[in-house]
Amino acid sequence: MNSKILKDFIRSNGYAWPGGYPCALLMADGEVIDAQAARENFKQIVFAMRHPEYWDRQWSPVEVFIHWEGGPLYCVHSNREIPSAYGEVLRGGRLMETIWYAEALCREPSGRVVRKQISHNLPHRAAAERVVAEAQGKYLLVSVVQGVGRAAKVCPACSRALEFRASRPMRCACEKM
Repeated sequence: MNSKILKDFIRSNGYAWPGGYPCALLMADGEVIDAQAARENFKQIVFAMRHPEYWDRQWSPVEVFIHWEGGPLYCVHSNREIPSAYGEVLRGGRLMETIWYAEALCREPSGRVVRKQISHNLPHRAAAERVVAEAQGKYLLVSVVQGVGRAAKVCPACSRALEFRASRPMRCACEKM
């Protein structure tokens, strides 16, 4: 991300052009902020972009994205609501859940940097943050991402996603047999 994209996001007041869809700024720690919070903290964000080795990850921007559908997001700095473009997601007449997953940037042997999902659909943020903490040294950048879908079952003891097997009940390795 460069400062031109950041300035365009701030000048647009958080709406994409053309279309007028609501946008948010994803930070390196996985949180989102709105355009007004980005304007208020512009100097800190630009300093974090120019000197990533000297600054906390919470002010390093990753990308500006359009919040297409799902429940509203909340700015972590000001707690202002960032509405979605199309509202809550209904599939088959059912309201879909908010899910969390961990995503990483990794370098392929060819040198190309790619985005990779490193966890399944988790029902709460704490489980995704645990995956991120375990993967910190293995990838260039690891972050928690919020989405919409059907969440995987999670072990109540250790917050790990359980594998679904139709032939056997779901069990976690931490559970005593």
